[in-house]
Amino acid sequence: MLAFLSLHFSTESIMKKMEIPQEDFYSILEISSDAAPDAIKRSYFRLVRQHTPEKDPQGFERIRKAYETLHDPKRRAEYDALQRYGEEIRQLIDEAEALLKEEKWQLALRCLKQCLALYPGARYPRQLLTLTQLNLEHFALARKTLEPLLLEEPEDAEHHDLLGQIAFSEALQQKKPDTQKTLLQEAITAFQKAHQIQPKHPSYLLRLARAYKEAELYDQEIDCLKRALVPAAQIHSNNDLDIYLRLITSCLLRKREQDFQDATQQLRAVAQQLDQNKELPRVHFYLGHQLSQIGIEAYKAELFQQAAQLLSLADQLDPTENYAKMAQISEKHDIVAKEHLLWFNDESIPPAFRAFFHASFVEHISFEENKQLEIIQEKALETIGGFSVGDTDKTLQRFQSLYPNTSQHFANFFDNISQIIRTIRNHPPQGVYAWQVNSLSLLQAKHHNETYAPRSSSPTTSPRPQTSTAISSSPQQTNTPSTLPAPPTPTTPAPKQNNGWALSCAVIGAFVGLSVGPSGFFGGLILGYFIGLCIDDK
Repeated sequence: MLAFLSLHFSTESIMKKMEIPQEDFYSILEISSDAAPDAIKRSYFRLVRQHTPEKDPQGFERIRKAYETLHDPKRRAEYDALQRYGEEIRQLIDEAEALLKEEKWQLALRCLKQCLALYPGARYPRQLLTLTQLNLEHFALARKTLEPLLLEEPEDAEHHDLLGQIAFSEALQQKKPDTQKTLLQEAITAFQKAHQIQPKHPSYLLRLARAYKEAELYDQEIDCLKRALVPAAQIHSNNDLDIYLRLITSCLLRKREQDFQDATQQLRAVAQQLDQNKELPRVHFYLGHQLSQIGIEAYKAELFQQAAQLLSLADQLDPTENYAKMAQISEKHDIVAKEHLLWFNDESIPPAFRAFFHASFVEHISFEENKQLEIIQEKALETIGGFSVGDTDKTLQRFQSLYPNTSQHFANFFDNISQIIRTIRNHPPQGVYAWQVNSLSLLQAKHHNETYAPRSSSPTTSPRPQTSTAISSSPQQTNTPSTLPAPPTPTTPAPKQNNGWALSCAVIGAFVGLSVGPSGFFGGLILGYFIGLCIDDK
């Protein structure tokens, strides 16, 4: 089925059923079935003089209705067809409707053609035939089938709605931008006409909103969705709720914060109405599930505040799924993300620390592994490991005082660094050696998820939503910088990496040799230095 027609198009709800007359108009006018037009006219005037509106209003009305049908050649032909093939036509229409619901387009097409062969002027079967040809993507044939209906009834909203669907479906299949733009404008005009004729019909507004979206007229799209909203007290099905969900998703995609807040507030009123209506439990859980999926997509797009609102509302509707915990996680990440913009541009914090925290934060909120982030983290840690103990301690203290939320978020990292600093201060002879070894331990701990905040608190435990309008496709958000910085050079000069082990081993050799004597001190120093050089070369 075409994607556009998935907007709950219902032939029964917007098309009039064909009625088969139960009265014999020929008998009412006292003429034969092959009577000439003049005979029909003479009989009519004779009978209306006998059955005036004052004396016999019911008889007069029957005579007038019979005459209006039989004196028009087209209506007379339709009446004759219904009188002769009425039951067969009704069976063909019922069969075609059932086949359309099952999306068996070719079989439905066959039934409708048989029906129109018996009843060429039938309005309702012709509408169904147009819809069937549209689903088969026979756009030219669909236009040809619809054209007579538009000419005969130019003020019929259903016909303009069908024309809009044809143009819109053609636009979706069109690869040429100019032609697609023209078709979308034709669809918009047709839907506007249908809505103008029947302004209270929500389906026309929904289709108009979809056409605006494809034409990238997003303000008009949101306006249509707002006008199509069903009041809370009148909601009876999932279709009514889908309008709210589409509006919320569009507001998130277009960064329409005020409209998003208004729609969310309206949806809270709907949730309260559903709480009172115990006859709609499935609708209740449906809305909770759909809101949770949109909330997860908002989280993935780094819209943490909006994600928290949606997940909190989802928990109100369906407490069994523990959406409240996911909402709390989103709120925490929202706080860290706002602080992130500050420390990412704080030049008083060494670039290596900023690079590490940035890469770690992006990795923590993302749903997929990223090798680039891992490389940045490792190189940043190697650079941090080259800082002096005092400089590192001052940087950590400053960062924790200025950015407490981020510090809490990376509490494990800060604890590990602080523990290393305490160890070095308690055992100063180990010097640079201990600092570098413990820095390497940090790298190893990273791969065991010991350095970072645990990922178990992330909403990734929920199923990934299967939605056609994923919020992650929105433009890049401003919560985190769009590009990752290259591994930076620290402001404090670091020891050269090519002789770090040589110096460390020389110090160790000197202390070991000192236990032997003065000559052992120098021997151990030289031996340790050459051993370190070999390690550095490797």
